[in-house]
Amino acid sequence: MNEENIHYLKIEREKSNSIKKLFSKNKIIEKKYRILRNQDYVLFPLKEEIYTQEKIIKIIEQKPFMEIIVSKPIINEKYKFKDVIGELKNKLDSNYLYLIPRSFDIIGSKKSKRFAIIEFPESTDIEIEKLNQIKKTIAVALLNVNKSINSVFEKKSEREGAYRTRRLKLLAGEERSETIHKENNCFFKLDIKKVFFSPRLVHERQRITHSGINENNIVLDLFAGVGSFSIQIAKKCNSRIFAMDINPDAIKYLKENIKINKVEDKITCFLMDVKDLLNKNNDLGKRLKNKMDRIIMNLPKNSIDYLEVACNMIKKKEGIIHFYSISGEPYPLKNINTKFKLKLEELNFNIEKVLTTKIVKTYSPYKYLTVMDVKIK
Repeated sequence: MNEENIHYLKIEREKSNSIKKLFSKNKIIEKKYRILRNQDYVLFPLKEEIYTQEKIIKIIEQKPFMEIIVSKPIINEKYKFKDVIGELKNKLDSNYLYLIPRSFDIIGSKKSKRFAIIEFPESTDIEIEKLNQIKKTIAVALLNVNKSINSVFEKKSEREGAYRTRRLKLLAGEERSETIHKENNCFFKLDIKKVFFSPRLVHERQRITHSGINENNIVLDLFAGVGSFSIQIAKKCNSRIFAMDINPDAIKYLKENIKINKVEDKITCFLMDVKDLLNKNNDLGKRLKNKMDRIIMNLPKNSIDYLEVACNMIKKKEGIIHFYSISGEPYPLKNINTKFKLKLEELNFNIEKVLTTKIVKTYSPYKYLTVMDVKIK
């Protein structure tokens, strides 16, 4: 059975017993997957809920012998399901068990509302009315075994349109889509139907926040959304940040989140198409030109179309562009490096140094979300 990539806690083998002292294994380990071992390391499969447990993440960051990585899981054949599959026993024909999502996103918090966003595999041999009933049955079972979840939504599309939103359909629970999500001691108010937010990027946002940004740096967040990168950088690094988005709902929530997290003196936000920065009559563009120490380009499907903006705003040879993109097999990292380099040459820029090129997570079958940290000249 093919599974999407999941997060593992990677621990040096000789220190693997320390997991018992540091954590409750029942709280963090996903028992439906195997614990993987080799000569040097042990990999413990993590539950998706690890995203919301800041104390656990902080402990991991402080231990040099452990880290969180992404890898494909192996099913534990001895695991007896006590979750959705168990709940659906005698309620769902075994022929339809393959439709049960193996993982899902949880957005929100217990003090607000928590929403599960699930995605079903494509099915062409089930009549639509029957399929819709099966989906609803699965969603209700999910609510029954996860009492802290208030609603279950089906993801009906990837990010789409200028505002980068996803189409969502309520399957079970409350007809409500606004919540407050807690991540790394920051709070993000958002409406999952009006803005895009992915809890699966929690470790990537941590990586950028801890990548050496300091209070003297100026950061440009080109596609800021509700502030998931900007606010964490502002709180941790004390930097000056210019945050931009074309979605008015995203900017509305970003302004609220700036106040909630008390970083009003660090972040200035703008409702705009960032390509306007290149307009000769744009005063903001002239102010920011060649002055940015960091630029975040979290628009994976279309970031290449905005590379000219970043190249004109970044400090040459010194500033770092964090460039996110979707890349396919067979060589996703090589492909994105080539694509990036060719676009730079087209714009009359060149690579000074590539600091990082890596896969962040699986995006879809045979496609990956990748990131390059690059200095240009």
